[in-house]
Amino acid sequence: MNLMNSLLGKRISVMISGTSQPLEGVLIEIGQDIIVIKNQENYFYLPKAHIKLIRDDVEALPELHDNLPLTLPLSTASSGAPLSLQSIIENAKGSFTEIYVLGVHSLYGYIQNILSDYLVFFSPVFGTILVHLKHLKYLHPYPAEIAPYALKPEALQTNQAAISPEHTFIQQLKKMEGHFIMLDLADQSHKVGLLKTVQAPMIELVSSNGESIFSMIEHIQTLTTPKN
Repeated sequence: MNLMNSLLGKRISVMISGTSQPLEGVLIEIGQDIIVIKNQENYFYLPKAHIKLIRDDVEALPELHDNLPLTLPLSTASSGAPLSLQSIIENAKGSFTEIYVLGVHSLYGYIQNILSDYLVFFSPVFGTILVHLKHLKYLHPYPAEIAPYALKPEALQTNQAAISPEHTFIQQLKKMEGHFIMLDLADQSHKVGLLKTVQAPMIELVSSNGESIFSMIEHIQTLTTPKN
């Protein structure tokens, strides 16, 4: 990705897999497996694996080139660790954050736990969501003074459900055999049902009409369970 170095400090337009509109901003950092763009006061951390194309936005207004930060909000410079998706996720834990995984809407909430290949994300709207890390398209942390949904922090903490996650996504799926689940926020009707069997690389989901549906685990982006 050395070609990206020529774009540092420039406004760019980035098309990410799964989206219909590009993200725009100034490219301010290139890490091991992510890039960082700044749009006004917002910082977006984008895994390189999901970048489809980048355009040098030569027609953009120059306003975003001013006042570039010396230190990123989620910088790892003080620890000497290189900038990576893992380090950024670790630093974002506990902060109100926007993440994009699939569909037309982002998810807003808090990273509760980080496992080997997935994270536990709490959304005030959807509850606890397991996010398969390979499908995380971008991460956008909010400043500490931002109050999500005009709620007080203690109200959000009260609503967060404590779960005991397994080390890997497949292990967690195996633990949920016999439970009702919803895959990918139920963007399609066949992604809701009873998880009958987990046998890598596939799962068997039984729909409401008794039909067995088999899905490849690597394509599962998010997983949620009904609220108790």
